[in-house]
Amino acid sequence: MGYNVSVMMGISPKIRGALAGLGLLLMGAGWDGYVISIVQGHQNGRPAAVSPGSPTAPSALECDPPVYYGIQHCTQGAIHILRIDPKAPRVRFETVLPQGYDREGNFGECRDVLIPQYSTGPGCQVDGEYPRELVGDMAERYPGAVVAFNADFFGHIQGPQGLTVKNGVRLDGLYGDHDENEVTRGSLSVSSDGDVRIGIVDRDGLPNPAQPWTWVPDPLIYYNSVGGVPMLVRDGVPVNIKKQCTLELPPYGGLGGPPYAHCYTRHRVLRRFRRGLTKCLASSVGRFRCPAPNKERARTAVGRTEDGQLIVVVVPESAGLTLWQLRNTLIWLGAVEALNLDGGGSSQLWYDGDYLVPSDRPVAGGLLVLSQVGRPPSAPGSLSATPTGLTGVHLSWTDNADDEEGFKVFRDGSQIATVGAGITSYEDRGLTPGATYVYTVTAWNSFGDSEASDTAIAAGD
Repeated sequence: MGYNVSVMMGISPKIRGALAGLGLLLMGAGWDGYVISIVQGHQNGRPAAVSPGSPTAPSALECDPPVYYGIQHCTQGAIHILRIDPKAPRVRFETVLPQGYDREGNFGECRDVLIPQYSTGPGCQVDGEYPRELVGDMAERYPGAVVAFNADFFGHIQGPQGLTVKNGVRLDGLYGDHDENEVTRGSLSVSSDGDVRIGIVDRDGLPNPAQPWTWVPDPLIYYNSVGGVPMLVRDGVPVNIKKQCTLELPPYGGLGGPPYAHCYTRHRVLRRFRRGLTKCLASSVGRFRCPAPNKERARTAVGRTEDGQLIVVVVPESAGLTLWQLRNTLIWLGAVEALNLDGGGSSQLWYDGDYLVPSDRPVAGGLLVLSQVGRPPSAPGSLSATPTGLTGVHLSWTDNADDEEGFKVFRDGSQIATVGAGITSYEDRGLTPGATYVYTVTAWNSFGDSEASDTAIAAGD
């Protein structure tokens, strides 16, 4: 089947190669437009059934005009997509956990991923189980939260099961969580400077590879982190999902208590018998590591583009995708790295105070994006126009904004140039000797143009 892609995000050569291998025909590049057409057949509002690895995509990507700094919301049919610029002014991320009671009975947001019974730290529990909340309830505790979506998988006695870092503090691994998921599963990390990292932590690069749970991440790199599985895209290339979903579990002796959560809670009769418990764990690998990979289910996933943007894809059950379809969707959207998060009934997206993808299943963790309503930048100031020779004028001004995307230069009421953010001068050349010119400058961003600067006049002799 052929595909026509009329406007897409910036595509790297690696992704172009991957798309060519999937049979896609690229017609253009860029996220500047509000409509991105990706044409393909549908069945009952969801992508037509295909074999694993075949490309699927909804018929059109429609994007709303931006409202918040650094956040663009789009839809592909019933699928919701967010493109977030982590380096945009006033944008920040924060890992969020539910509220519960620690071992001392103090109530608040969890500071541990285990219930007190299995933790050497504070633990967190409600009625003997790990707490859970809807992501919107978590977000409402944070002024400025605009986006909230579910993140890692979880169980009854353990919260987020992979790497979990909140504002530079690692919450998994510290207090008895020795499952080694930090080096066997993928994770999304956003640095304090807004750099996005999606991948699997290299065990060999840790100070103590045999005990990765003792690793203290550099908070400048892993400022907020959430885990997931499987990886979908790595270095711009589709990842072998089947291989990841059938990885063998570590030996019995290396698992410890908490990772047994799935078998403890669903196979209680086996929990005292090593042989039975090992069998339970082995039989649950496919379901536990990659739930329903071949079924069209609700999904949540994240991707990083080559220019450092974060893509969030949340798929409702009504438009469910297989993991292969989800992977290809992330590739079309420009992801060079992509990771699957918890899905099914856990998938939920809260945006601007409302649920775009609702769920009645509380979860044990999520990721927040905080921002502010966008507005045009402040006007430039102190514009001066100084003649340079007979046919030139040097313009300079002060930058009074921290959120501009550039400046527009006007001569006698008509725009003559655009310069980038932070640039505060322009050389106007090729003018008529002896003529008088009137200049103004405006700053601009995605939300509009500023007021014009004061007028500067370059008078001819």
